[in-house]
Amino acid sequence: MLKSHLKRLIIFPIAFFLMFNFTASAQPNPKAMEQLKQFKKIKLLEILDLDEATAEKFLVKYNANEKKVEEKKKQMDEAVQDLENSLKNAASKDEISKKTEKVLQLTQEFQKVIDESLQSMKSILNEVQYAKYVIFEHRFRGEVQKAIIERMKKRGRGNPDDEEPPRKRKW
Repeated sequence: MLKSHLKRLIIFPIAFFLMFNFTASAQPNPKAMEQLKQFKKIKLLEILDLDEATAEKFLVKYNANEKKVEEKKKQMDEAVQDLENSLKNAASKDEISKKTEKVLQLTQEFQKVIDESLQSMKSILNEVQYAKYVIFEHRFRGEVQKAIIERMKKRGRGNPDDEEPPRKRKW
């Protein structure tokens, strides 16, 4: 328990540092994103406690998987943006329907790529390492988001618990 608490005390300040540029604008800073990716890999290797040969195999497969996930995420984001533009431009119901279906299809494909990525690590990791990997992947994004929100609260950039968000999207 103490070890877990100590890790959190170390992870959050580093995540705050890495995420500093994310709070400045809507678009994440590519340098900060790369630092976050590196930080994630380091934490994964630390948590999994892999020997050198296994760590090398793991990183090769992990990097390939992350590239596939990022590519699918980009496709999905582009489709969402296209759908949003259609709504703003008052496109036909048929066009909006087709673009909505495209987003839903890409969302399913995105989830499939994530599932395949997780499954592919079974052949490299033992049962305990694999369980730790699955838990880490499940929690990492949420922990980073929490860190960003806490940082925003401390910097006075709004409270996510407020009834009225600081910026509303108009459809």
